[in-house]
Amino acid sequence: MNRGLRLLVLLIMLVFISGASSCEKSSKVSPGAYIGGTDGLGISFVADEPPVKVLDNDQDSFFVTLALENKGEFNIPKGGVIGTISGLAKNDFSIASLSAQSANVIEGRHKLGGEIIEGVSDELNFAEARYKYDLSADLLQKMRVDVCYLYQTEGLAKLCLKKNPSERDISDICKVNNEAIDLETSSGPVKITNVKEQSAGGSEVIFMFDIENVGGGENYLPTTFSSKCVYDEGDKNKLKVSIESVSGDLKSKCSVMNDNSQGEVKLVSGKRKVTCRVSTSGLQEGAFESPFNIKLDYFYKVSLYKEITIENL
Repeated sequence: MNRGLRLLVLLIMLVFISGASSCEKSSKVSPGAYIGGTDGLGISFVADEPPVKVLDNDQDSFFVTLALENKGEFNIPKGGVIGTISGLAKNDFSIASLSAQSANVIEGRHKLGGEIIEGVSDELNFAEARYKYDLSADLLQKMRVDVCYLYQTEGLAKLCLKKNPSERDISDICKVNNEAIDLETSSGPVKITNVKEQSAGGSEVIFMFDIENVGGGENYLPTTFSSKCVYDEGDKNKLKVSIESVSGDLKSKCSVMNDNSQGEVKLVSGKRKVTCRVSTSGLQEGAFESPFNIKLDYFYKVSLYKEITIENL
């Protein structure tokens, strides 16, 4: 199938799938809504784009194209995937731009009734290229494509709360202790794990959780990249964290975010523990469960490699 026909078929499929899923998808987050997992955006080279061999002396044009498949649960917005080529000289290969951005929303996986609706596939297309010089022998060129994509991981944790959490409780509803508590998370390469809760005195509880990079790439702040996917030491390993009670009535103070409920967090060796406090002074006497939303927002960066032989014609 030639490039133009393939793009036409892909566009028709995207219109159909996006139209169907936009009617089906619910904006509400509720227990059991997540599929879970560690997948984000699947990225690979489209076959023969670029090819293994091309001719020199302006005789052979080619494309670099990436196949994208959203295997996680976040809908990547238009322009939310950015790719940048390195290893090829822009002038030597007559490439208009070494960077490209996604042209469509790439919807993630979601549940519909008892079924799982798979995520959308798309392509990232770079400008046409051709090697313009006349070589005296074949030349092997190594290229890398860095891809940064905007993503979000969501978690829903149920805390056990009451006015005096340190008071001995015989409730069979829930208990404040130092064991793992209920947690549901969406699929993404950065995960929320190991949520625990404990009493911090007469009118306060502490809950803590770990953030882990499990995708094999690098995470950056969600504001890091705009048009190029290039290394940024200052924002590397950082992400935005926000915590909010579903009711909106309970506020958390997290030490790693200067006692705020949202802010920047930097991972160390791919991991960071977040500890937060919730005041219970105005709550009811009896224990009850209260859900909290945890959101991680970030750019995720991965790299693909390929070799191209420029053949002397």
